[in-house]
Amino acid sequence: MDYRRLSFVAATIALVTCAVYLPALDNGFVNWDDDGYVYENAALKYSWIEFTRWAFTTLTMSNWHPLTWLSLKLDYFIWGMDPAGFHLTNVLLHGANTALVVLLAGLLFSEIFKNNDGRVIVAAALTGILFGVHPLHVESVAWISERKDVLYSLFMLCALICYVGFLRAESARHRAYLYGLCLLSFALSLMSKPMAVTLPAILLILDYYPFRRILFDGGPAAPVLREKLPFFALSLAAAIVAIVGQSLSASMAPVADLPLLDRLLGAAHAQAGYLLKTVWPSGLSPFYPLDRDITLVSLEYLLPLLFFVATTLASLVLFRRAPLLTAVWAYFIVSLSPVIGIIQVGNQAMADRYMYLPILAPLVLAGALAARVWRVRASARIGVVAMSAVTACLLAVVTVRTIPVWSDSFSLWARVIEQTPNAAVAHLNLGNAYRELGDLERAAESWRKTLEIEPRHSFASNQLGVVAFMSRDFALARHRFAAAVAADETNAEARYNLALVLEALGRLDEAHRHYAIFLETAPAEYSHLFAAVRQKLGR
Repeated sequence: MDYRRLSFVAATIALVTCAVYLPALDNGFVNWDDDGYVYENAALKYSWIEFTRWAFTTLTMSNWHPLTWLSLKLDYFIWGMDPAGFHLTNVLLHGANTALVVLLAGLLFSEIFKNNDGRVIVAAALTGILFGVHPLHVESVAWISERKDVLYSLFMLCALICYVGFLRAESARHRAYLYGLCLLSFALSLMSKPMAVTLPAILLILDYYPFRRILFDGGPAAPVLREKLPFFALSLAAAIVAIVGQSLSASMAPVADLPLLDRLLGAAHAQAGYLLKTVWPSGLSPFYPLDRDITLVSLEYLLPLLFFVATTLASLVLFRRAPLLTAVWAYFIVSLSPVIGIIQVGNQAMADRYMYLPILAPLVLAGALAARVWRVRASARIGVVAMSAVTACLLAVVTVRTIPVWSDSFSLWARVIEQTPNAAVAHLNLGNAYRELGDLERAAESWRKTLEIEPRHSFASNQLGVVAFMSRDFALARHRFAAAVAADETNAEARYNLALVLEALGRLDEAHRHYAIFLETAPAEYSHLFAAVRQKLGR
């Protein structure tokens, strides 16, 4: 294996990838998580010691990912609140990930093709360039809040490369060293995003193919499984912390709200959608709303389920004759499993960012196919190069055109509304963007549209109540705030506002009752109001 040549190809493709994503440096912040992660995150102003302690102990933004926080702190330390610096880091991390994909693909293909350098380089290069410029990655790279995506992938790819090195190492000392690096990289990946919990299962897939350590050589599986015990232990711990974080923020949908059959149908539908968007990346959107009318009798859900079952059965039947297909399909299922919807988090059916590493499954197949065609005859090589170049260029053009979607909150939510006019979250956040500009008239219009789509939307009702209160229409404000509290009794801001407007209307007994509930239930973020409320209650 010519590692110098492979490294040169990896570096070249990484530079091309970074060049494609340079327009992202003109983007700003968006009002979807960027506020909590960066521009309204007071913790970024802490000293490094205080911030590090906070990063390792907080579940802010429903996740435990201290390395992600530390990377954002470093950006803030260097760039202040200039969004270009944060975007630059994301682009560089994606470029580094692309180089690692080429290296990993080269190592795997050299095992598959038994060190035939020509085919290995072709397959690895195609896998890498498609990974680097694919439009499905725009969300992970051009959205500052998805720093966790590109960061966890960096360490996860390092872990996979170390594992391949561990399997190939000849001396016990070298194997122990690479095993330790693999475990360390895995821990760092988990500290960047909990989606890395799938790594132990992915390592077992590599043991199956291309390294044929299980099911092929007839040897005992116990030693292979024992190797993975520390990895599974870390995965279990990270999974528990992730579930606790999501539960505390009430992000996980109860089973009663979304039955298991609906989740399974939705998962099959999402997997088919991801594959379709990989092959034909049109209609990309930052938000794909969760369908609440899922039914087995609909072809929209029945056909993806049949595809999933048929492909899974085929991969099982062909596990000896076509192990690459089996391994790739297993990787695709495993790598998507945390976010496929069996455990439903949030109100999205799928998200482009979830395909950041799972996309390697179809891309590896594409690389393998190109390598096999490359072997046929010299004339076929021209076709492989031409088709690969055209495909990469077309994907890069779509990527460049998609990057401005994340330039600001207005373009972001306008794109979502264009793709999904009835997405309440889009109208809500578009209204919030207008509010930040001081255009309350347009903000109120967007919030009213939110209520048309979702009549019991607590936040939109509260915001319209604030607009009415500022206009001194206290009767309408009371109605809006009461609707917000009725829709969500945990909405502390709406509860406080309701008490405030009742006080303005002279209905002191009712106002004091709501002030008392506010004191009992409001989270710590409202602590700055506690003293004034206690004074009103005479406490």
